[in-house]
Amino acid sequence: MVITSEDGLFHQQDRIRWMRRGILWLEASLPVPETGAEVRLRRFREPAGARYAALYALGVVLQETGILPLEALQEAIRESPLGSQFPLHLLPRENGGSGG
Repeated sequence: MVITSEDGLFHQQDRIRWMRRGILWLEASLPVPETGAEVRLRRFREPAGARYAALYALGVVLQETGILPLEALQEAIRESPLGSQFPLHLLPRENGGSGG
C-alpha cells in the first residue's frame, strides 16, 4: 500500500491497522500508524509536490520492487494527457537515482 497524504492515511487507517504483512510506503511527513506491515518512510511530496506525489510514489515503488521497469511508467506518462505537465526528470532512476 502507498500513502502520500494525510487524507489517504485517514481513509485507509482501518486497512493499515489490520495489515499483518506486506509493505506500507508512507510519506515521511505523516505519522506512522500501527500496522503489521513493513513501513518504508519515503519523501514523495517534497520532490514532486502534492499534485504529483502519487505518480512519484509509483516510480519509487517500481524502483524498489522491480515489478515493472521504470521506463514503462515514463512511457505511460508521456502518452497520457499528463505528458506535457509532469516533470519526468523527477522520477527515480533505474540505477537508484532520486528515489525517496
